[in-house]
Amino acid sequence: KLAAKLDFPTVATGFNALGHGSDTYMSNRGKVGITAECGTVNQTERFLPLAIKTALQFLQYFGAIDETVPYDAVPQRHVNAERRIYKKTESFAFAREYRDFEPLQEGEVFATDGGEKLTARAGECIIFPRTVPVGGEACIIGRFF
Repeated sequence: KLAAKLDFPTVATGFNALGHGSDTYMSNRGKVGITAECGTVNQTERFLPLAIKTALQFLQYFGAIDETVPYDAVPQRHVNAERRIYKKTESFAFAREYRDFEPLQEGEVFATDGGEKLTARAGECIIFPRTVPVGGEACIIGRFF
């Protein structure tokens, strides 16, 4: 309910089930855990207002401040993180450069790893594609819902 009020176009869940959600500490204690990705630290001036507003909205939601911070009702898409893709060989390569949460087409080969073609299923997107050593997590595949 809280995430739906915040000013983020993408709400992603399911990271805990994959074993690497940064909100695991709170959810393991039966509490709300939210990680708000506000933007790159390389552009702090650009993203700092969103970070501050998000922190204030969080505090407001739980009645921890008296200040009123508007919720802007930003249209949101919802994604569930479903599978982790690990780099198995030195020849792992993405088919092209991808943005975080970029939708994939059903049947699209988004990467190859040795002789294996990694193919998207219907409704999937790519999350956190990155260059990693063999054995590292190259990306996460999520599904829109």
